[in-house]
Amino acid sequence: MVDLEIRHTEQYGRGLYTRGKISCGTEVLREEEPFVHVLARVQQGTRCDWCLVESHSLSRCAQCKSTWYCGINCQRNDWLQHKAECKGITAIQPHVPTDTMRLVVRALQKNRGKSMESLCSGRCLLLDCVAAVLCRNSISWPH
Repeated sequence: MVDLEIRHTEQYGRGLYTRGKISCGTEVLREEEPFVHVLARVQQGTRCDWCLVESHSLSRCAQCKSTWYCGINCQRNDWLQHKAECKGITAIQPHVPTDTMRLVVRALQKNRGKSMESLCSGRCLLLDCVAAVLCRNSISWPH
């Protein structure tokens, strides 16, 4: 494996740098966990929403019925992210948030490092976003 680091320079910005020479033909890959992810709606029911493994024996979330897992471990691993999202999805049914909307809400939630409830002062951001899109109004952000 090649010794790599990510660094930022004024001239070139953020980039991947090596601490030594790389021979021609060397395969250079860097694997990292995504900050957040959302399974595309067309894949739901065929892949686990947490580990993304394709399976024919998935179980879906009993509350929102829109998230699928291949087992209890994946469901537990996803619970911190899915807990607040689940409440929002359930509240707006039969409407379904877009993949992009779910991704943005998950990124906001994780970036703040807070629960959805504290991020929105007791209101659900997902519900506000979907309501704004459905009603074609601007989002009213809580203070």
